[in-house]
Amino acid sequence: MSLFFFKSNKKYYSRSEIALHNSKESLWVISNNKVYDITSYYNKSEHPGGTQILLSRGGGKIDCSNDFNFHSQKTQNHIHKTYFIGYVSK
Repeated sequence: MSLFFFKSNKKYYSRSEIALHNSKESLWVISNNKVYDITSYYNKSEHPGGTQILLSRGGGKIDCSNDFNFHSQKTQNHIHKTYFIGYVSK
């Protein structure tokens, strides 16, 4: 039996780097130590809770774990597949 190990192509981002992405031009959020670039979603203005809630969490100001876990599994999978860009570095 052969085991294969795949190296992730996702990056690690420092909190200071994430903090720079806190506007409608570039909006990153953190959930469960994962980084999501939600800029395109924010600019579509489709969030049922409004865009201000997204902006208030931009740049990792607030961890979005509770918000993320609120959504259905289908929505969580979509968010992860579409917007996940990497991990918070330790």
